[in-house]
Amino acid sequence: MLKYNSYKIFQDKIGNQYLYLIDDNAIFLLDEKSKKMLSLEGLKFNDAYVELSDIMTKEEFQTLFDNMVRAGLIVSDKGPVLKEEKKEEITLNGLTLMIIQECN
Repeated sequence: MLKYNSYKIFQDKIGNQYLYLIDDNAIFLLDEKSKKMLSLEGLKFNDAYVELSDIMTKEEFQTLFDNMVRAGLIVSDKGPVLKEEKKEEITLNGLTLMIIQECN
């Protein structure tokens, strides 16, 4: 069954819509397919695909689902779908160094 973590949708001045994942402080640009999938919360996986089959293939649906799982948006009744990976902690000095390297 499709179940989502807490999120908010907001729009910028030019009309682009974004999804903000509250628990992860992550922001994603939304496309029409993603918005339609978000509207299907509570449906089983196969039922959700049937609802979206007119706008995407099974492979596109699976890819979108997998991306939403990886992003932490989709959860199961028992918690996150993927086991939480150990996150590497980055120090302020390390972050500053990575930004400087990226700018060069």
